Amino acid sequence: MGKSPCQYFFLKFLLHLVFAFRYNSAMVPGKGKQEIDYLIIGHITRDIIKNGFHLGGTAVYSSILAQRMGLRVGLITSCEVNVPFEPLDGIQIINHQSKRTTTFNNIYTPSGRDQFLLEKAKLLGRNLIPEEWYSAKIVHLGPVAQEVSPELGQFFPESAVCYSLQGWLRKWDREGLVTPSEFPRIEIPIKEPRRVPQ
Repeated sequence: MGKSPCQYFFLKFLLHLVFAFRYNSAMVPGKGKQEIDYLIIGHITRDIIKNGFHLGGTAVYSSILAQRMGLRVGLITSCEVNVPFEPLDGIQIINHQSKRTTTFNNIYTPSGRDQFLLEKAKLLGRNLIPEEWYSAKIVHLGPVAQEVSPELGQFFPESAVCYSLQGWLRKWDREGLVTPSEFPRIEIPIKEPRRVPQ
């Protein structure tokens, strides 16, 4: 499946940020108290597939990409304690433990894809962010099911803040069927994006 223009734009933007702010240092796994370069906030997801499930979500793919580019990565998420974190080895993770893991089931039909949200983990707020992580040079808000407020970005005035919009543009009914949603009302204006050095 090809990438959309928005995905290409975000990848290009992230590459600019990485090479603008990168420096050489070893990634240190820990409990979320070491300083980081890149902070991402969003749900790790369980995506149903034919023979089980795999991990998904912006938080998974973007954190792995940033780590492979040499950045020290911190991830704030919410899921069950038994979620396999092995693919995220070396990434500092703060898990707001939940009885549920955000779970999607994608059903493909001749007319397109029907997506269902089967379970949703807890909301992610400012109270989960350790003081050491406010100095991250790149902050990425990557919700998949409206679990992060877009206003959270205002608390990182010295960071380059990225917004992945998909999680704010979804709503779902009682059966979990996902449909497009309007972007939420923002009471506090999002700051102007920082110009990335060339």
